[in-house]
Amino acid sequence: MRHADDGRPGVAEFLRKYADIAVRVGANVQPGQPAQVFASVEHVPLVRALGQAAWEAGASDVQLVYYDLYERYLLARFGEDSVLERTPVVQRAMLEAALEHRGASVVVIGDEAPAYFAQLDPGRIAKTTAKLGSELAQRLMNENRDAWTVIAYPEESWAVRVFGEPDVNRLIDEISAACRLDETDPVEAWRRHLDLLEARAAALDEREIDSLRVQGPGTDLLVGLLPGSRWLAGRHETHWGQVHCVNLPTEEVFTTPDFRRTEGVLAATRAVAVGGVVVEGIKLRFAGGRIVEATADASEAFLRQHIATDEGASRLGEIALVAGSRVGARNLLFFNTLFDENATSHVAYGMAYTAPVAGASELDAAAQLERGINQSNVHVDFPIGGPDVEITAICGNGETVAVLRGDDWVL
Repeated sequence: MRHADDGRPGVAEFLRKYADIAVRVGANVQPGQPAQVFASVEHVPLVRALGQAAWEAGASDVQLVYYDLYERYLLARFGEDSVLERTPVVQRAMLEAALEHRGASVVVIGDEAPAYFAQLDPGRIAKTTAKLGSELAQRLMNENRDAWTVIAYPEESWAVRVFGEPDVNRLIDEISAACRLDETDPVEAWRRHLDLLEARAAALDEREIDSLRVQGPGTDLLVGLLPGSRWLAGRHETHWGQVHCVNLPTEEVFTTPDFRRTEGVLAATRAVAVGGVVVEGIKLRFAGGRIVEATADASEAFLRQHIATDEGASRLGEIALVAGSRVGARNLLFFNTLFDENATSHVAYGMAYTAPVAGASELDAAAQLERGINQSNVHVDFPIGGPDVEITAICGNGETVAVLRGDDWVL
């Protein structure tokens, strides 16, 4: 396996720039703050660049923590049912350390559906949910206990899935464009972009939206929102006040819906890679807030098993609006959630974020559920937007306002 630093021109500069914005804009590592990088064994070159960038930013300690996705393949292939939901020791240790310290973290992802997973029953892969890890990660996010960000590493196998050939240089070019690394000053470009997203979120908040209607080919969906829920963009804030950007790239503004108020049908507009499986042609029907019918053109067994993971997996936990996206402008299916969810508007089934709902992070899980905030050990984003889709807001006063026509912002 070749790494992305094996002598190809421009790769070292790419790694340096991506690590720089991940540390300075994403995790926003502060002097004297502990930092950690969590990544696959396939991602060594970028991990080392991140480690150096974090030390240079003044971190008090930087730890590089590795996992191997092949472990999940082996677990699904050989593990007894009783261990399929177990959490790898290294993942548990990393999350517990992050919960204890006011630290900063960079999580690196790559090929989300390696070829070796194709040898397994997709329904069995769906059972390997790392239950404790999911619970700890949710605490980390919803209690704002860490300044975290997620970025991607250009693997050969990922390039093959996107382009049909192992052209890592081309994948580097695509990531660079999507992440604004081609700007003269990428850090400043990101600050301007995040300001724009926050302005969109503020415009949505001013409308006091009660529900959103999504209409397009195969889609007529009504998503009810929670009273007083806010719209958020890429910038988040820890409980001690440190601002960070959770995804690089990010193009969305999002909120937490009332899981009890989703009705209608939707058709995903792109395939989605999740849990080692590529699911294509997702079609869902909701009644009373719950998925009551689920089909897919490919990997339907995985989809059905995944939405049966727990009680909340069959309900919506997020709706996000995306317009004028740099990712979408590339006109590519990345087969990677970090990029494909930022190409166009999307929803997520499963766990809901508490940050958009005032006071929700202080409630226990039962109280959050009572309020309409979904609980689950899974969270799967999949695109529902596109050139033939319209999204309309129904405000609390009954007024109807166009928000998106295709991928254009019209509010």
